Amino acid sequence: MNVPPAVVYLDMNVWVALAKGLKGQDPTWTRRYAFLADAVDAEHIVVPLTTGHYLELWHRSNRQSREDIGRVMQRLSRFTTLAPIQTVLAMEIDAYVGRLAGDDGRVDPSELLGYGASHAFDSPYGRFRFVESLASDDGSVPEGEAVDPPPEFVNPPEGAAWEWIQLVGLPEVLSSPGVDRTPSHRLGTANAEDELRIREMMAGQAQVKGRLRDFLIAEVITSLSETINDVCTRAHVSSYALFFDHAEHTTPAEAMRAFIAELPTGDAFVTLRERKHRDATHPWEQHDRVDLHSLATTLPYVDIVITERRWAHLCRASGLARRHQTSVHPLREFDTALQQIAAR
Repeated sequence: MNVPPAVVYLDMNVWVALAKGLKGQDPTWTRRYAFLADAVDAEHIVVPLTTGHYLELWHRSNRQSREDIGRVMQRLSRFTTLAPIQTVLAMEIDAYVGRLAGDDGRVDPSELLGYGASHAFDSPYGRFRFVESLASDDGSVPEGEAVDPPPEFVNPPEGAAWEWIQLVGLPEVLSSPGVDRTPSHRLGTANAEDELRIREMMAGQAQVKGRLRDFLIAEVITSLSETINDVCTRAHVSSYALFFDHAEHTTPAEAMRAFIAELPTGDAFVTLRERKHRDATHPWEQHDRVDLHSLATTLPYVDIVITERRWAHLCRASGLARRHQTSVHPLREFDTALQQIAAR
């Protein structure tokens, strides 16, 4: 009986540690890297990249550092990528509405895997987007309207060289006028400020603190309203009835909780965000937005996750790791994760 490859998600801090260890010829990290490379070659594991990896790697200003990490990513991932969170959520909504209509649809983990930046960003142009003007660094001036791509992007390039540019970048690309190499820094900072405002509301309003999960669920559903309406229209299901005239749930709040519970990624996103808010000792930082999106997408669908210590704790303590039968490890348990791979 053939066993499908285990899907292994490595947080950015793991990729950095691998590259640093290899460059310094550290025997422990050299051994770990060799094990993973052999497991990839034998098709025992798949080590996909996510949208977050692409975004975070371009944030590193040192070219040599980007290239060192990029080489490790290229070797182990072979540019296999996971679909972005908005695509996965749309797939989950489509499957859920299908079940309401009598189907037995579920999102299979294999459906999330694809090749290259075009898959990671769900765009033929990969990470590149074309707008009239960039947003200001402080967010006071919004991004301009979308525009048509320049002629050289009408038929986007393909192949390993193109994927390398998407992942690592070239100096002439990164320094080009009008290229925003760190958009998630700006978005992450704005997101952290929004999360801090929620914390302030929790501290000043007992109702917000007591119904935090409902607040976060409503926020996610609002952000997904267009996708929900589109899916329901195609399936001839009333989107209004999902929340306001549900056959089983008497209140909109109950219906919204039930809806999110049916979306593995949506539930993971809300649960991790709620858990982080409940722990006032865990500050919100600009990179948390990328971490949340990556973990909410990977936790329900991969076999092994190696991430930062605090996020590993939240994944375990929340029950998400157990629910999805996903092995979650902090970096210090790297060898334990390798043992699990070897045991398969």
